[in-house]
Amino acid sequence: MSTIGVVILIIIATVGFAFGGSETKDTDDNNSTPNKVEEKETNSEEADNEPSFKGNVLKNDDIQITITSHKVIPVGQKGNEYGDKPIIAFWYDVKNISGADADPSTAWIMNIGAFQDNNANTVNELDMGPLPDDQFLSSQMESIKQGGTAKNAVAYTLDDETTPVELVYANVVSGDEYGRIKFEIK
Repeated sequence: MSTIGVVILIIIATVGFAFGGSETKDTDDNNSTPNKVEEKETNSEEADNEPSFKGNVLKNDDIQITITSHKVIPVGQKGNEYGDKPIIAFWYDVKNISGADADPSTAWIMNIGAFQDNNANTVNELDMGPLPDDQFLSSQMESIKQGGTAKNAVAYTLDDETTPVELVYANVVSGDEYGRIKFEIK
C-alpha cells in the first residue's frame, strides 16, 4: 500500500503542478501584454533604423553614403584616360556613424553594386573602372573617425551608352536588398 500511496502522491503532485503552471501562464500572458506593445514600438523604431537607399543616400548602423554627383566620362577624357569604354563615375561622401572601421572605398564596394539591365536573359553587373578623380588617390583607403566624413569617387565601365545604370544596396552575405537608385546615362 505504501508504494501505491507514493505513486498516487506523485500523480497528484504532477497534476497540481500542471494546473498551477497553467494558472501561472495565464497570469504571465496578462502581464506580457505591455511587453508586446513595447516590442511593437521597438520594431517601429527599428524600421526607422533599418538599412536604406533613398534619395541618393545609403544609410545603415555604421555608415551613411551620400552620392553628390555622377557623370559619364568618354574614353580618353580626364578620369578615363586609359579605358577602352566609357565609364560612369559617382562622387560621394561617407560618414562614419558607429565608429566601426570604415574607409571611403571599402564602404562603397561592400554595400553597392552597379547594373545595366540590357540583357533579357542575364543579370549584367558592371565592372569597376579606374578611379575617376586623382584627388582621392591618397585618401581613398584612409580610416574615417567616428562622426567624420570623407569624400571619394568610384567608376564603372559601361556596356552601352543608353541603358540606365542602377545602383543596388544589398548585404553581400545574405543577399538582402535594401534599395535601388536608377541613373540615366547623360
